[in-house]
Amino acid sequence: MGRSVKRKCPVATSAERAPSDPAIFFGDQTVTWGQADQLAASAAQELQRLGVTAGDRVALRTVNRPEVAWWWFGAARLGATLVPINARLTDAEIVPLVERVQARVSLGELPNARPLELAPITAAPAAELDDEQVIVGLFTSGTTGTPKLIELTQGNFRANAEANALRLGDSFEQRWLGVLPLFHIGVLAMRERCAVYGA
Repeated sequence: MGRSVKRKCPVATSAERAPSDPAIFFGDQTVTWGQADQLAASAAQELQRLGVTAGDRVALRTVNRPEVAWWWFGAARLGATLVPINARLTDAEIVPLVERVQARVSLGELPNARPLELAPITAAPAAELDDEQVIVGLFTSGTTGTPKLIELTQGNFRANAEANALRLGDSFEQRWLGVLPLFHIGVLAMRERCAVYGA
């Protein structure tokens, strides 16, 4: 283990730097960084109300929609891990995965899940993340056997953003087109890059 490094959540940092700049375009909807920070804070508040604490897992299943980002960064602010589950799996395929996750809370299209809609924020938990904390758990495809749950840290995602910046720059004017499903590492890493750059 390396030395623990704590930094402000990249969404909160981009919100401070440029609150009115766009964070996500989705259909005809535009969400600014200021709004994104409030939505992530609302997600953290709701998860905290539901008893989520550091080290817990939060399972989520849905087709692509912006709320995934708010729940992801909201869970991270509590030290919890978001586990997005393939929305294309059958109910029979999902059951053993959900059992393995042992989530404190389930969201979206899962058994006994909470809806993805968020309530207005009243008291935001701190927006500080530790580079060593696990923020995402992703299942492998399982093409060669039982799917494995791979855990990734905030530091993993930040390192990816920094490596991309060396080749492609880190301008806030960048626009990344997200075409992968939000249970895939490629699009989650893209979402982190945008937050780090304010893109």
